[in-house]
Amino acid sequence: MNASLYLKRQLLAERKIAQSLEKGMRASFISAEKTLDDIYHGAERISWYSSCFIDKHHDVCQQLKTEDVRMCKALLSLYKRKDVIAELFQYYIDYVLQNMEVEQAKVIALKTFGFNTERLTAKQLIEHWLTH
Repeated sequence: MNASLYLKRQLLAERKIAQSLEKGMRASFISAEKTLDDIYHGAERISWYSSCFIDKHHDVCQQLKTEDVRMCKALLSLYKRKDVIAELFQYYIDYVLQNMEVEQAKVIALKTFGFNTERLTAKQLIEHWLTH
C-alpha cells in the first residue's frame, strides 16, 4: 500500500515539474521574442539617427532629437506625479463639464455617483467643477 501511494505521489510530482518546465519554456520564448522585437526597434531608431550625417536631412535629425527630449521630459513628469490616472480623470471631467449647463452637469453627477449620494454633495462637486 505504501509503495503504491509513494508511486502516485512521485508521478504527480514529476507531472507538476514537467508542467512548470513547459510553462517556463513558453514564457522564455515569449520573452525572447519581445526582446528581439525591442532590439529591432532600437536598431531602427539608431538608423534614423544616421540622417544626422547627411546635410539634406538635418531637419529629420532635429525632429528626432526634439522627440527624444520630449519623451524624457514626459517620463520624468510621470515619475514626479503621485497619481497620474486620477489627474487625467480630473482633466477629462473638467473638460467635459466646462461647456455644460448646470442642469446637465447635475444629471451626469447623479448618474455617476448614484442615487445614494446626497444631493448637497453632488451640488458642491458640480459647483466646484464649474468654477475651476
